[in-house]
Amino acid sequence: MNKLAYSIFIRQIMNRTSIFIISFFLLFSYSYAKSGTDAKQIFKNSKRDLSLINVHLLMDIKTSDKKGLEKSKTLDVSFAEFNEQKMVLISILAPENMSGMKILSTDYLNKKGIIEIYMPATGKIQKIRAGQHHTKILESGIPINIFRSIVDDNLKYTLIGEKTLQGKPCYKIRIGNTEKNKEYKIAYISKTQNHLISLEEFDSYDKPVLSTVLYDYKTVISSKRLIYPQKIEIKNYKTEKNSTVKIRQASYLANANINDFKLKIKSSSSN
Repeated sequence: MNKLAYSIFIRQIMNRTSIFIISFFLLFSYSYAKSGTDAKQIFKNSKRDLSLINVHLLMDIKTSDKKGLEKSKTLDVSFAEFNEQKMVLISILAPENMSGMKILSTDYLNKKGIIEIYMPATGKIQKIRAGQHHTKILESGIPINIFRSIVDDNLKYTLIGEKTLQGKPCYKIRIGNTEKNKEYKIAYISKTQNHLISLEEFDSYDKPVLSTVLYDYKTVISSKRLIYPQKIEIKNYKTEKNSTVKIRQASYLANANINDFKLKIKSSSSN
């Protein structure tokens, strides 16, 4: 793939609305009085059922901009963990001009991760250090951070009320820095099932930046605990782009093999 084509590809990925949340921190609290401590623990408990370890997803993503222009793609995504390596393999099934492209992201415990991109037109693999910029490129096509089991000890978790969403009573939780005039998030977690129903992001001026709503949780195939939403709707107030993710299938990888998480270079007789 020549540099111009690769540049176009990168722009295609980045131009997809940055719908999928970077630094996605969820939580749940049982009481107002103990919200700071309990939120973290209950959040960890809820994340046990919403995890990206040994899971396979098949999803359709549709985005529309402020002019009404729509774009769609279909992704086959597998997540696994091997010792201290967390791996995400994305295979693009549609549209046709991107079909066959694969993206492999490997995160390590004590060093920077690696992103590998396989282009079927060339049969070659490009490796990129997984800095913040490149992570956004990767995650703009899949809601990876929705499912990450991360609680940031540097953030403050505060239960600030309750609200009914989708017919479910939810805890309303503020997630943000302890300093004033900082960006923050508001998470809504269902009280009875401990499901994330909605997450809203705000800038330091209290203006909405991003809204994410999750619907219709189902149990993952071949798993007794893992759950996933069947639909995710995202609205980006800055770019005025809307996106809908529909998860067609979610299954558990009981026998995940690290060899299945390796990109293969297409053999060629040319130099």
